[in-house]
Amino acid sequence: MRFRLYQLPARLADHARRRFLRIERTRPWAKAFTTCWHRLASLPAIT
Repeated sequence: MRFRLYQLPARLADHARRRFLRIERTRPWAKAFTTCWHRLASLPAIT
């Protein structure tokens, strides 16, 4: 999976103190990556 992520073309964009990772939707692994990213981001913070 790591090699698939390294080969995923994306652009990092800054806007209003936030960073966005822009991935083309037509890429084969884009949907899998964004699903994983959203699941990780929704986990509660460690306290």
